Formats: sequence, structure tokens, C-alpha cells
Amino acid sequence: MIIYLYVKTHQKTNLKYLGMTTNSDPHAYSGSGVYWKNHLNKHGLDFSTEILRECSSKEEVKEWGIYYSRLWDIVESKEWANLKEEQGDGGRQSKTVREKIGRAGKGRTPWNKGKKMWNAEQRKSIGERNRQRGPQSQETIAKRTKKTTGKIRTEEQKLRSSVAQKGRKFTEEHKEKLKLAAQSRTTPSWNKGLTSSTPSATAKQYVITNLETQIAVEIISLRKWCLENGINYQMFHRNLRQGKSYKGHSAIESNYTQLPS
Repeated sequence: MIIYLYVKTHQKTNLKYLGMTTNSDPHAYSGSGVYWKNHLNKHGLDFSTEILRECSSKEEVKEWGIYYSRLWDIVESKEWANLKEEQGDGGRQSKTVREKIGRAGKGRTPWNKGKKMWNAEQRKSIGERNRQRGPQSQETIAKRTKKTTGKIRTEEQKLRSSVAQKGRKFTEEHKEKLKLAAQSRTTPSWNKGLTSSTPSATAKQYVITNLETQIAVEIISLRKWCLENGINYQMFHRNLRQGKSYKGHSAIESNYTQLPS
């Protein structure tokens, strides 16, 4: 697989963008940077492409990406659209990231412009309908999980989220609400009062194997078992889906009620 390291130059504004792509036609590929894409939307897809390197690995792309990023100072220079060094998988944020994102967003029409916002009575009515609707079905939850599973946010998406969150200040009342919400998530309502061997209508059964002692136990509710054994549930579950072990333990889903003798 060839990874192209390129420089794109807008023909009307002369703004440049350093990037990489595995696209078979790097000249047709427009680029993925937030500021660069907004610039193209505003000024048109009129750019030229210069191929700097044809790399055979991510390590090679990272090496040359950092080299050219610092050679031309693309992070701080106003001649470049890059918000961070090109490393193939993210990089250093610039001091002017917020300014560039702000400039890129100028002129956009707010999503709620001209829309009538809900009054207190409407919000109360909507809340009541949602409460009457009850919890989502397992089928709905499965569909939503399938839709989002495996999706990885781009570095640009992470950057925008980070910038949006910086500088936010919460009141003491808000902090207390967040604290209570986090505590309730630690022990889900459907899992309260359960132990790792208590049957549950929603929890799946697993066989957990200690790879050091080769001792296997059957449990119900992986989240509860992780909580009791001091293991990060999210990391364990992610490795489980990838067929990997975590912290010396492996797990497989079980359809039987007791371990075979």
C-alpha cells in the first residue's frame, strides 16, 4: 500500500495544505483538514497537488510529515491551513487553532436561526411523552450499538470537541448533578443489587479464564464482575470484541448455565 504525502495549493487564494492519503488518485483527493475543507467550500475546489513522498509505512509518513511540518512551520504560518503537524495520526495543536476554526466558521448560518424554540409548556409535554414511551427495546438498542460500533472519530472531530469544551465553567449545582449522574452510571439501574453470579434478564453470560492459573469461572454481568475485580470494563469489553485478552484474563460468551466438568 502506497501512502502519499502531498501539498495542495489553492489556485485562487494560494493557501496551502500538507496532508497524506492512501487514495489511489491523490490528485483527485481534496484533503480532510477542517480549516482546509471549509476553505474549499468557500472558495471552490480549485487546487493543485504536489506529491512530496510515496511512503510504504505509517512510520515513514510520520517521519517525513514531521520533517516538512517543521521545515515550513505549517502550524503557525498563515500560509498553511494545517491546525497541527502532519503525522498520519494526529499531532501537536497550534496556538492559533481556535482563531482558525473561528475564522472558518464565520458566515455560517446557525442551525437554530429562524426556528421557534420550545417554551416551558412544550418542554413539559415532550418530557411527559418520553416518559410514557418507556425504555427502549433491546432491538432498538442493538441497532444503535451496531451503527456506532467500530466507528473511530477523526483527529479533526476530536480537535473540534476539545476546543468546544475548553473554557467551560460549571456551577456547583451543575457539578453536583454530574457527580450524581456518574455515580448512577457506576451501578446501572438494571444491575443494582446483583452479584456476578445472579441471573439477569438483560446481562449476558460469560466464561472468564485467568490465563496465569487457567482457572475458568462462569459469570453473569461482565460489568459487575469487572467492578468487583477492579478491572476497567470498557477496556476489557473492547478487547473482548477484538478477540484479545486484558489484564491476564480472557472471556467468551456462554450459552450454558454451568461449566462443563
